[in-house]
Amino acid sequence: MAGKKTEDKNKKKKSFLGSKEMKRVYWVLGAPLVLLLFWYIYTVATVIDKTGMDELQAALKQKAPSLTERATREGFKVDDIENCENSVAAYGGKSDITLPELLGLPDNATEKDVLERCVIFAKAVSTFS
Repeated sequence: MAGKKTEDKNKKKKSFLGSKEMKRVYWVLGAPLVLLLFWYIYTVATVIDKTGMDELQAALKQKAPSLTERATREGFKVDDIENCENSVAAYGGKSDITLPELLGLPDNATEKDVLERCVIFAKAVSTFS
């Protein structure tokens, strides 16, 4: 009888998840899927919008020195301009108001208009402090 029990256990079929066929499925479908996922991450991280990021970095490099030079020349702090640009969050952020509206500019105001208004704000803050 003891020998019969071991034979019955050996006769039981293994489940599909633990079988050799499932391991083949993992290799056939899983390996290309992992490679495709790594390729997608690499593409998103390095290739897509690289020109846009380069333009943004160039604009930031150009804006920062000219703004600091202007701040020293005209006598205001650059931090006050950053405070002005972040004033929507300080105002409450939950309302539908935009930065140009908060500064008294029309909705179609350009970044240059907003910057000029923030410079005026920074000058006003520097005279009162």
